[in-house]
Amino acid sequence: METKFFYNTQNIDKNELFHVYHEGMQKNAEHYHEPLEEMEKAHWEYLTDFLEKRSGFLAVLTEDEKYYAALRVLPKGKQKFYCEAFEVLAEERGKGLGKKLYRDVIKHISENCEHFELEAHTWQTNTASIKSHLGVGFQIEKNYVVRDDGSKDDFGVTLCMKK
Repeated sequence: METKFFYNTQNIDKNELFHVYHEGMQKNAEHYHEPLEEMEKAHWEYLTDFLEKRSGFLAVLTEDEKYYAALRVLPKGKQKFYCEAFEVLAEERGKGLGKKLYRDVIKHISENCEHFELEAHTWQTNTASIKSHLGVGFQIEKNYVVRDDGSKDDFGVTLCMKK
């Protein structure tokens, strides 16, 4: 397995990526009472903006053209990065694929930054995600999340790694 890094949408297999994110998009569609097709369209538009206007990158763990895990990474300054949309195919969880993806991302960032900080948010109830993050060196920084608008979300957890 290898991790591929994408800086634009040109070579991304949209169907494979949406297969990885299907469970999360399905939950969002149900929560927001939106058709799944609308969620997928909004996701693709966000990803295009994320990669092409906000200078983020998408890391995808792949083998034989199949996608197994994905993670978006956004620079938040010269040496700070925000990690979002960390997902592993449901049927592949528990095999260390998420940890491999994160280790590859950390290596990729360290090739350009000697010292850096990664931040990630997840739900406090998402123990698998928390365990994966802790397993690659993140620490729980706060038992809440501060949103971009300054509001506090008590259902989330903020994880941080400093290298």
